[in-house]
Amino acid sequence: MKQIITISQKAQAPANKPITALTINKEKDTVDIGGTITLTAAITPTDATTQTVTWASSGAAVTVPAGSTGLSVTVTGAAPGDATITVTTTDGSNLTKTCNVHVRAATVPVTNVNLAANDTLTVGGGTKTLTATIVPSNATNQAVTWISTNTGVATVTPGPGLTATITPVAAGTTAIRVTTADGNFQKSCDVLVKPAAGTPRTFTVTPTTFSNPASGGSGRDTINIASNVAWVATVQAGQNWLSAEGATTGTGNGRVILTYTTNTSAARSATVTLKTAANDTTVTVTVNQAAGSAVLELEDTAQLRNVPFTGSNISIKVKSNVRWRITSDAGPWIQFLDTQGNPQTARQGGNDQTVTVRVLPNLATIGRTAKITVETEQTGVPKITRTANVSQSATDFSFNINGLPEPVDAAGGEFALALSGSANYAVSTRNTDWLKIKEAAVEKDSISYAGGTRTFKFLVKGNETGGLRVGYVRVYYGGTLVQTRKVTQTGNQINVQIITPGTIPVNGGTKEVRISGSAKWNIRISADWLRVDKKQAATGAVNDTLITFRAAGKNPSIQPRTATVTVLTKLGKEAASFTLTQDGTFSTVYDKNLFESTSEKGGERTVTVNSEQPWLPTLSEVAAAPAATAELLRVGVSGTDTTLTWLTVNYDREAGSSRYNGTVKIVVKPNKTQLSREALLILKTTNGVALDTVVIKQYNVSGKMTPRAAEVKVTSLTMNRPNVTINGEKNVQLSVAVKPDNATNKNVTWASSDTSIAKVDAKGLVTIGRKKGKVTITATAADGSGVKATSIIDVLIPQANMELSGLKVYATAGQLHLSLPASDDVQIYAVSGTLVRSFAAPAGDTSVALPSGIYIVRVGSLTEKVAVE
Repeated sequence: MKQIITISQKAQAPANKPITALTINKEKDTVDIGGTITLTAAITPTDATTQTVTWASSGAAVTVPAGSTGLSVTVTGAAPGDATITVTTTDGSNLTKTCNVHVRAATVPVTNVNLAANDTLTVGGGTKTLTATIVPSNATNQAVTWISTNTGVATVTPGPGLTATITPVAAGTTAIRVTTADGNFQKSCDVLVKPAAGTPRTFTVTPTTFSNPASGGSGRDTINIASNVAWVATVQAGQNWLSAEGATTGTGNGRVILTYTTNTSAARSATVTLKTAANDTTVTVTVNQAAGSAVLELEDTAQLRNVPFTGSNISIKVKSNVRWRITSDAGPWIQFLDTQGNPQTARQGGNDQTVTVRVLPNLATIGRTAKITVETEQTGVPKITRTANVSQSATDFSFNINGLPEPVDAAGGEFALALSGSANYAVSTRNTDWLKIKEAAVEKDSISYAGGTRTFKFLVKGNETGGLRVGYVRVYYGGTLVQTRKVTQTGNQINVQIITPGTIPVNGGTKEVRISGSAKWNIRISADWLRVDKKQAATGAVNDTLITFRAAGKNPSIQPRTATVTVLTKLGKEAASFTLTQDGTFSTVYDKNLFESTSEKGGERTVTVNSEQPWLPTLSEVAAAPAATAELLRVGVSGTDTTLTWLTVNYDREAGSSRYNGTVKIVVKPNKTQLSREALLILKTTNGVALDTVVIKQYNVSGKMTPRAAEVKVTSLTMNRPNVTINGEKNVQLSVAVKPDNATNKNVTWASSDTSIAKVDAKGLVTIGRKKGKVTITATAADGSGVKATSIIDVLIPQANMELSGLKVYATAGQLHLSLPASDDVQIYAVSGTLVRSFAAPAGDTSVALPSGIYIVRVGSLTEKVAVE
């Protein structure tokens, strides 16, 4: 009997992994209305089966997006107040965490204040209450102050809210003025205090005669009335040139202000009649105006005598019938807006005009005064001058960026920023990302404080571009913009112009070079035989600087010597270099272009030789392509001439003990072939050392240059050690294999990407520096082919006994301390690899507060591990 038994096993469902812990990244925070906060929850274990949570807000102050189940959510401030955001697990464990969020109400600034225009009281008749109205009514700061301009007539006492109580003292007039704390807005109420009942009747008018120029004016003449009865003033009918400004009636002491137009004809007169209400007393005031002529008057200047420290735009009137010019002795803090609204320190006008005087904010702790002057400036018109005094109050606010130059160098820098004042102040660099305010090593776009004295760092970041850039710092005091500081920074650019052509003579001499740049710079000279003799501007000046370089003495070598001058900006991002050459004891003078473009018809060329050693010319011919069948013809010359098949060389030289000057004349025969011709005239010492090579090129019979034999370029370089790790070694020898084997020029040049880590000499010998890090050593073919090979050197342990003078990194009492010999970039990492802080530390001592733990501190390319307790 045969049986088949099948056994199967069902797959077991994976075990459910519950959430055991829940955390949230913030326990509390503050946000403005409309602002957002991102909250992030974390669950333990991270591979728990359920990865969703729910989010909820306890109130309408903060809104949470509906249906949020992810581990991160962005909440929004909706209304002033507080709300608690709760995150809850959904796997049945019901774990929760909360974050308390406070939503700030928006600040509403004051824009105006209103007050009743006038009021009347009687001595002994009791007090009266005035009520001010702030606009808008929901402004945040409702505080006001009250004053009486004449406390001998009435006093004012602040009451609750926006009220004040007026107490009459004696008959007369005064003004009660209310001023808002936010914005310094003002309004006044004229108060007339009548005498007590039973006081003797009085009615006196002064003066009774006015004599005025033809120019007219507004508010120029005032009739004063001392009275305890009602009265009325009437201007003579038909005299339209004269009018009363403002009130012409009263019930006690008062005044009538007269306005009259410019007189352009004969002298004229008019009267103003003042009568009591009972019609029992009449006083006539006579107003005389002179005959018309050149007119210049200033009107409406009263506001200029009480300008607040925040500054103001004040309109004044110039009354004239000629051209005029308005100026001030204040310098830049008083400006005059032209007809397009542009500020000017002086402006012209003609006839009657309204001029807007702009008084800029006064940031000094003392008041200041100035004088505005208007003068006629028309040919044939007598000089008339009118003036108005300006007085501006002081401020208790001070703002200063110490040492900030204009312009700032392209390298940027940090400058001390100090602020002081009793009211709220703020500084902002928003919209200029290269200007920052550093507060406790944190870079910010703006800072604000409720008064007091504080210092910060004003940071101008380096400008790595070649162009000029402009930014702005805005300063607010008491809610008012009191200063806009323009900051200009130069670009990182250098220009060099060699003024004196040619080389420096063998016995010494000078070369003039003009260096200009939009950034500060310095120079490095590669050879000690070349020195700076003089300069017409200080090194590093932004404007052009003319520098005279001088050879230290005679060049003792037969060969010319060179020195490279490198001009480097402080940032080092843009540099210029140039080479100056001093002739050796052997030199030649000839026109290179003329020699290399000899006509097919032939011609004569001359080389002038200056030498302190004997010399001889040698000729060689450069083969054409295809190569000529004849061998190269090379003739050593020991006599007075040498001859090639197509040119003749004759030379004469002196034969003194130290002078061997002379000339070489080359006569080129006509070229009647289809190939151009080329020869090398090599000047050598008598023992065969080459001194100079003169190239002679001649066009073919068609007046064209034909190709020469081709140069074999380098096609590849192979590095012997493409990757090297350094553990304390001092040197590494590198070399390259050149292909093809028949390359015309097998020379290479060597360069290091960071000489502070490792340097390389002309033979490929690498010397390890005093810094850790990776450096690229590059070999480049010298034939111009552009072929390169590289070696990556990783310095793990710099050369032994390395000493970093002045650099210290250590920790004490919750603080990380840095002591740097020069400014450098600093990064602080947690041991997990998370970047904690990154900033540019200045030279000297810097401290950073950190929580307890182990940190990796990187200063430039150096790394240290530090424990903070």
